[in-house]
Amino acid sequence: MDIKNLYALLNIKPTASRSDIAKAMKQAAQQQTITLEDLKLCKLNLLDVEARKQYNTRLFAEYPELLTPPPEPESVEKAKPQPPAKTKQGNKKLYLILVVVIALITGTAVYFMHSKLIAEAKEAVRNTLKNLDSAEFYHVEMSVNTHYKEHLYVCGEVEGKTLDGGYTGIKKFVYRLKSKKAIVISNKRSNDIMLEYADSFTYRVGCLNADPAELIKVVKTTDTYLEELRSLTWGPAPKNNFEREELTRAINNVIAKIKADRKKITIYANSDDD
Repeated sequence: MDIKNLYALLNIKPTASRSDIAKAMKQAAQQQTITLEDLKLCKLNLLDVEARKQYNTRLFAEYPELLTPPPEPESVEKAKPQPPAKTKQGNKKLYLILVVVIALITGTAVYFMHSKLIAEAKEAVRNTLKNLDSAEFYHVEMSVNTHYKEHLYVCGEVEGKTLDGGYTGIKKFVYRLKSKKAIVISNKRSNDIMLEYADSFTYRVGCLNADPAELIKVVKTTDTYLEELRSLTWGPAPKNNFEREELTRAINNVIAKIKADRKKITIYANSDDD
């Protein structure tokens, strides 16, 4: 008795999974490519595991060629393996590799530029010392002032020796790249407040990212107070105790304002005010 090849009716392979068989049955029913009777046979023989085993035994006995894959035609050359197509993942990897290479190249350029500027700053600082070959540098680094148009500096500390071999002590220094000028900051504040302001202004702007416009305001107000103090000090002598007390009060008031301004700009310790 002939047995129907239900797999052929559904246009699927005998190795198809149960879910693939169910999908093929649904598709065949929708497209009306199979009769209702054959659809019932597929359901009875292919969707039940034990029934399918028995059906496959009878089917392969009737059609043993189903168990043997068809031979490849001799006249057809085996297709040469094609290189794998570029995928989005592959493109992403290539992009990351390019980014890393570019970063290494630009990073190397930045490193050499940084080293060159640091060396340039050290040479300028050495030229300010009496004993050029004695300079020892500490904590040298680039600095950026975000408020300033010409904002690149090199800051650090340096210790040198005098001509007779004594150490000068560690001092701060500032090197401005635009002007190619190095300034070594004294460890002790100057008796002239404006010289103290000059050193403090340079260090704050170059190394502490201070806003130069704000510091200039402090310098101007201090200059006004100093002029007022000179006027009070060199003015007419008081005629009596009352005038003397008033003058003393006015002088102390101006000095207090100068000290308040001084704290806003100076880089020296508060104990130095005494």
